[in-house]
Amino acid sequence: MIGSHANMVALANKLRVDDKNRGELESMRRDVFEGIYDGLRNLKKKQNPWRLTRGKELRTGSLYRETAMKGSADIDVILLLNFQPQDDMKGLLRAKEILILIQSLVPKGYTATMNKRSVTVSKNSTNRAPMNSWLSTMMGQQTHHSMDIVPALRRVGQGQKPSTWWYGVSKVSGPAQWLRFNPTHQKEMFSKLKKRSNQKDDPTTVIVCLKHWRNQFRNPPCKLPSYVFDVLTWEDYRSNPSENDLTKRFNRILKNFKRIHHRGISFDGTMSGSHKPKGSKVAKGTPLLHDPSNTSQNLVKHLRKEDLEWWSVKAQQAANSNATFHSVLREW
Repeated sequence: MIGSHANMVALANKLRVDDKNRGELESMRRDVFEGIYDGLRNLKKKQNPWRLTRGKELRTGSLYRETAMKGSADIDVILLLNFQPQDDMKGLLRAKEILILIQSLVPKGYTATMNKRSVTVSKNSTNRAPMNSWLSTMMGQQTHHSMDIVPALRRVGQGQKPSTWWYGVSKVSGPAQWLRFNPTHQKEMFSKLKKRSNQKDDPTTVIVCLKHWRNQFRNPPCKLPSYVFDVLTWEDYRSNPSENDLTKRFNRILKNFKRIHHRGISFDGTMSGSHKPKGSKVAKGTPLLHDPSNTSQNLVKHLRKEDLEWWSVKAQQAANSNATFHSVLREW
């Protein structure tokens, strides 16, 4: 893509969610979680045989990574619950049971929808339409706010130190299943990117532009998860720390996309410390994109190779030296 660093910065700033919507989402999060915690405390013993108690909230997703975009203003929060199973209970409770419980605890005034791996909480708010829109003569414009609550579990017991590895719901397709993940590793990964967010080589600008490029395809064979772009961008900054031209980064990330289905992108042996749960095996095969925070997980396991090849062709076209900025990142 032929373009300038300044073009990308200007476009990303135009696409980002504004402070007003950010504040409304934060207010929604506080209100919903206050209701969930109140409901959890008031559960009777028979309703809570696992003795679930409040753990903590881990704010994740685009809003906290400074990559949230207008028109898709949502918030992702991992809800950690401590649990103490009875002596006669073995293993973990089913993920679906936790999702049903969370859905039942969402306070009135919100719509709670249970998905395979999360509970989506939504609320509509009416804003005035922009003056240059024909809607300015009408009633106003609906802004849809939503929050995905993803459950996580941590087993606790007397005299036991809480584990740094939590049980989270798998991101792959199929019935909800538990997998081990380490939130500390995820936090470290994105904090390194966030430290550069106010510098010239701002990684959030690259991610927003990559998501905008993806969103322009109306009927793709599959939707690429935003986390894929997060990881690809993180890898590029890790491999090319001195690069300060965002257009070059954007093109290089798209050119390297084909590695996912050709030979796979692995972080096994390249990370300091243990980045997989004890006893688990490193994910292998192709297509492959390791989750850097847990190399036993393949982020594209649920995607077909031919669908990723379709995206790879589009990525190569966008990264072509003859492609113009406005043809690749056209504004609607």
